[in-house]
Amino acid sequence: MWISWAFAALGENDEAFRWLELAYADRVFTVALLNVECAYDSLRSDLRFAALSRKMGVEPEGICTKS
Repeated sequence: MWISWAFAALGENDEAFRWLELAYADRVFTVALLNVECAYDSLRSDLRFAALSRKMGVEPEGICTKS
């Protein structure tokens, strides 16, 4: 999960999604943070974000609150 965060921060969206899908497949519990982690804001407009969110059973909008 944290590897995907690093790739998202670097703008490497394909790699970020690859690692997110691996985390989901491996049932890594922190993948549940996808919709609340601000680090993934750059991925929210990508259709893969919505698809992964829906696969997890949550709405893709996210609720990131930056301080």
